[in-house]
Amino acid sequence: MRSLRVALLASLVLLACTEGEGSPPVAPGGSGPAAPPAVASVGVTITPSSITAGTRATATATVRDGAGNALSGRTVAWSSGNAAIAAVDASGTVTGVAPGTAEITATSEGRFGSATITVTPAPVAAVTISPATASLVLGGTQQLTANARDASGAALTGRPVTWSSGTPAVATVSAAGLVTAIAAGTAIITASIEGVPATATITVTPTPVASVTVTPASFSLPVGGSQPVTATARDAAGTPITGRPVAWTSSTPAVASVSTSGVVTALAVGTATITASIEGRTGTSLLTVTGGTGGGGGGGGGGGINLFDLRDSVVVSTQGFFVGAASRTFSRIAVAPYADVAATTRDLVFLDASGAILARRAIGGTSWAVAMTPDGARTVAGSDDENLYFFDGTTLAASGRPITGNTQIRGVAISDDGRWVGAGGGRFTLHDWNAANRVAPIYVDSTTTQLRAIDFSSNGRLAAYGGRVSTSPSDPGTTYIAVYDLVTQTRIFRELITCPSCSNAELRQLAISSDGSRILAGDWGGRLHYFIRDGSSNNWTRSTQSVGSRVYWIDMNADGTRAAVGVQESGVRLFSLGSSATQLWERTGTDGGQRTVHITPDGQFITAATRGGGGGGGQIVVFNASGTQVLSRASYAVNTGSGWKARGGAAEPEAWFARVSDDGSRALLASYEGILYFFTRR
Repeated sequence: MRSLRVALLASLVLLACTEGEGSPPVAPGGSGPAAPPAVASVGVTITPSSITAGTRATATATVRDGAGNALSGRTVAWSSGNAAIAAVDASGTVTGVAPGTAEITATSEGRFGSATITVTPAPVAAVTISPATASLVLGGTQQLTANARDASGAALTGRPVTWSSGTPAVATVSAAGLVTAIAAGTAIITASIEGVPATATITVTPTPVASVTVTPASFSLPVGGSQPVTATARDAAGTPITGRPVAWTSSTPAVASVSTSGVVTALAVGTATITASIEGRTGTSLLTVTGGTGGGGGGGGGGGINLFDLRDSVVVSTQGFFVGAASRTFSRIAVAPYADVAATTRDLVFLDASGAILARRAIGGTSWAVAMTPDGARTVAGSDDENLYFFDGTTLAASGRPITGNTQIRGVAISDDGRWVGAGGGRFTLHDWNAANRVAPIYVDSTTTQLRAIDFSSNGRLAAYGGRVSTSPSDPGTTYIAVYDLVTQTRIFRELITCPSCSNAELRQLAISSDGSRILAGDWGGRLHYFIRDGSSNNWTRSTQSVGSRVYWIDMNADGTRAAVGVQESGVRLFSLGSSATQLWERTGTDGGQRTVHITPDGQFITAATRGGGGGGGQIVVFNASGTQVLSRASYAVNTGSGWKARGGAAEPEAWFARVSDDGSRALLASYEGILYFFTRR
């Protein structure tokens, strides 16, 4: 019985132990399982705490009980205090919406916590302007709009824009992006947003010309008289337009000429229509020329009037003057010394259009050759001391002997852009102004024994040059001409022209057209050679004609359609250049024959500097395109009975330098006696 009680007690103890394993906590009083720990706090962290609009951050909630222990598995609800700034989804992913700050809150079992997220603007990745291009007439306006986008291409609004114009003189732009056309040209408009730029191109065109009127509509002048006429351009509304270039022409140049500034000069009895052309529109004025005289005198049947008056003269008593060169407007003039036995200086004298001496630069002797760029920025001179002189402005930049034994340098030329210089003495030498040693030639043609004819095409592509090839001083020699390509730096053409009956076959002067397609060259055998290039090939066709006497000088107008030729014994000639060289007129009676001739780029004025020796002395003679003499010695010199003298009393022996400015408003003459004469157009 006692053993039964023991076994029963043991069973009860075992049963009690088995029921306690793995059971939930028992509530006080033994009524059931204990409740899970309550949530006491919620902590929130956001990584990163600052984002740009359109990007994301991660919010994390940490739930803890009252003892600070982290609790897992609790449900968390997320919310944003300002969803317009930042939104948050159920997983705690925060998305930036707009710049600002927002509270991101996590709630769990009635407890909550929050953290602040800062949203900054999305950076500007690209800017565009609309429209990107626009064309305006003067005074017109165009509204531009700048658009910013982020890296994803999403449009960004509300960003301040900074506007600017690259050429305010052409077009201005307001702070709001309104463009106003100011003057013809192109302007780049820039919009910058937060340092990111974009551009638009604005092209401003002049207000179209609708009509042109010439005032007076009709008028009359006596022969030799002159009068300015004016052209007025108007738009479609009849409003006058200023600042447009005017091209003037005369229907009958033999009756009346018209200058580039609209000054009409009556040349012969008759009528002429004076036409002003502005951007394809024309207006006219009818001129009636009546009998009368304009003064002056001419030779060779050309008639004569005086369009130029002597304005001033400059005397350099220490030396005479020989050849020279001038810029288009005479803003810079360089005249070389004639160093005879009486000369005490040998200076290249620089002057301006007023006759003011800008500088005097010593060179080694008489200079037979001076050349200057059209803008007057660069000048080169050759001298009998065998040296070549380079001038930047009026400053001597370099000088020296190009090659040994090249004898006196009596021919020079410079390309219009100032890059290339050609020089001739015994040989032809080519020089690069941009080279470290510009005196040292980059090319030498040793074919000739004497050379002084050199010219460059205005397009900067070709150099033409020529001279004589002889075996001894008494040998009349063979005429030589060649062409050098400045781009390929090769001689592309040469020809030797025999002259059995010549006492001297030297090619004395030549001119090449602006495009390099034509060459007119003259020699001392009294021959004129005309070369025409076959397209872009290196083949040239030559035709030769006799002019009866030595050719001293040749000059060609800008488009290569006219050429002035100075022939020693038979006057000045004007040739038309086309499929052949055709003489248009010849003017004789210029005392002693011509030394140099010059034709203005528009072909309106032909100038000759004469040799003298027939009682007239060296002088300047100017003809217009029709061959009428428009400047003669009678306008600035008097006949003393023993010869012509300048009004100041000084003699005028031989002259080698005379020309009219490109616009026909000025003329000048330099004489052996050291006198410079300055003339202005009436």
